[in-house]
Amino acid sequence: MGSPAKFFYVGGLGAGLAAKIANNYLSGVHLLAAAEAMNIGIRSGVDKTLLYNVIHASTGQSFMLDHVCPTPGVVPQAPSSNDYKGGFKAQMMVKDMSLGVDAARALGVRATTGAAALELYKEAAVDERCIDRDVSVVWRFLDGPE
Repeated sequence: MGSPAKFFYVGGLGAGLAAKIANNYLSGVHLLAAAEAMNIGIRSGVDKTLLYNVIHASTGQSFMLDHVCPTPGVVPQAPSSNDYKGGFKAQMMVKDMSLGVDAARALGVRATTGAAALELYKEAAVDERCIDRDVSVVWRFLDGPE
């Protein structure tokens, strides 16, 4: 069920779930930030593949950009390059982001970026362009250039 190198013991009861919630929270925020950043660069006239290569080689690089790149035609295996087939449904991101934002509130952590991302995912989850589609389709919701 996965590489042993990716198995982690993180502590007592509930610690694994807390780590998963934290990771999913960050992934959701990263994906929206990647979509927005790609949109800014492309609308500024930068070639989408060149922009991806610059970000990939720089501090903005992330797993989400490298594997779930929301810009169609940049990363061949990404759902956006495959008519948004496969991947993680936008509606499920609402669940994951809600768990993260709720956990933050319960712990007294300010979750401003997660709360903003959650609101956007809620809107996208009911948008006809995103219903039952991979979460990277939010690119269309954000009025990406393609």
